[in-house]
Amino acid sequence: MSRAPVGMAALGAYFGLGLLLAACKRTPPPSPPLPEVSAPPAPQEAAAGVILDSVFHDAQLGLTLRLPPGWTGTVGTESGSLRLRATGDRAPPTVVEVWRSPAGTASPLARPGCVWTFQDPGPHLGLPGTELLTLATCTPEAPSDPRIYAWIVERGPDLWQFDVTAPWPRLLEAEREGAGLLSTLRWGERPN
Repeated sequence: MSRAPVGMAALGAYFGLGLLLAACKRTPPPSPPLPEVSAPPAPQEAAAGVILDSVFHDAQLGLTLRLPPGWTGTVGTESGSLRLRATGDRAPPTVVEVWRSPAGTASPLARPGCVWTFQDPGPHLGLPGTELLTLATCTPEAPSDPRIYAWIVERGPDLWQFDVTAPWPRLLEAEREGAGLLSTLRWGERPN
């Protein structure tokens, strides 16, 4: 038997090793993480007004409303229907909301979980600077849920709805708190 020269055996071994290495899958080194790219912030919509010294001033529609001590307020957006949401400091809290929409129908805003069971348009007291308004009550489907009392008035091109959300354990007290807040309403001149 003849033996291959040493050089040929080494060459065959290297060739076999080369084939083996070529067949092995190499994994590239991990790439550094890409920096996070965030979209530029969307322009924030202008607020419907401002609360200064506990008084809400509607910047566009010329009304003011004084918040009682301890109450907090959240101002809606300029183009939105909700102008103000004021929340009382007692638990469960009374909530007063001020809504504006174009005039035309004096129907109360639809509310999930309750039905407007009482509506009485006519000459009523209740909101300063108004004589003709609609009083309405939204009765909850679940008896222990809050009840909503509404004062609805049309002024110029706007329909205003002032809602008092009264929690079940404090129905009468909450209605009085809300009516007290609404008694501070002042109508200003609507800018042209």
